[in-house]
Amino acid sequence: MSTTFRKMDAQLKTWRDKIERLAGPGSLVDAPTQRIDELRALHAAALKEYTGFRAADADGRVSLKPRTVLAWNALAAALRSPKPASS
Repeated sequence: MSTTFRKMDAQLKTWRDKIERLAGPGSLVDAPTQRIDELRALHAAALKEYTGFRAADADGRVSLKPRTVLAWNALAAALRSPKPASS
């Protein structure tokens, strides 16, 4: 499981860095503040679910996995999408 956690940690960091690049000055993409806020909120939700999943024992992970996967996939989809999910 530790290899999986390392990969997930790295992916969350990659996504966080991508969001901050989109928000930063000189970004090649003109991302509206609403979009950046949405991505940050989705990242926070994915991080929260993942943190709980990682801290749980094997039995707890079984029940937490669906929520973790849902939050993870929502963030991944939003980062692939050119516009906010709420539009």
